[in-house]
Amino acid sequence: MKYLFEIIMLLVIMFISNNIISMRINGDKKFNESLKLAAMSTLITLPLLMLIGGVLFLAFKIVLIKLMVGITTFQIFTIVLFTIVIIFFCDFICRKIGLDLIAIYLSKKYKNKNLTNSEMIVLVDNKQRTVNITSVIIMFLINLLTNFIILKFLQIQFSDILVICMAIIVSITYKVFFKSNMALQRERTKN
Repeated sequence: MKYLFEIIMLLVIMFISNNIISMRINGDKKFNESLKLAAMSTLITLPLLMLIGGVLFLAFKIVLIKLMVGITTFQIFTIVLFTIVIIFFCDFICRKIGLDLIAIYLSKKYKNKNLTNSEMIVLVDNKQRTVNITSVIIMFLINLLTNFIILKFLQIQFSDILVICMAIIVSITYKVFFKSNMALQRERTKN
């Protein structure tokens, strides 16, 4: 029963955040259309959410067993749910900030030059790689802090190695599930 409450809370948080993002993106559309888009977006992200949750749960469980930390399955589940919310939130923030910074940088640097589409794509791709690396580092640092806070809140005895391992796992998961897709999309558009 306690799992059900947390799953429902996660779904509500994801639906609300998707709704807010949809309304921001589709500001000129009606509320009903934005709500439909948010519902569709939620349905699309649910399988990804479950896959990431399963991978994180398994990885955390293995690390916790190897480090011999006394923790219940429910506590691991709670940590994973918080981590999933943090991943989606940080990804949104990193994308928004990254795109804004790239646009500002390129507009200042190449203000008086006429560039072709292919030249602009190359410039954006080069800057996007830097932003991707930076976003993985930001994800790692934020997860170090949040995992420390979550473990303290759940009153689990832990070591620094545990927190670092958990942050590394989350960073790798973020890189695999979020940032590798962008590289594949760029390769497809080049061909």
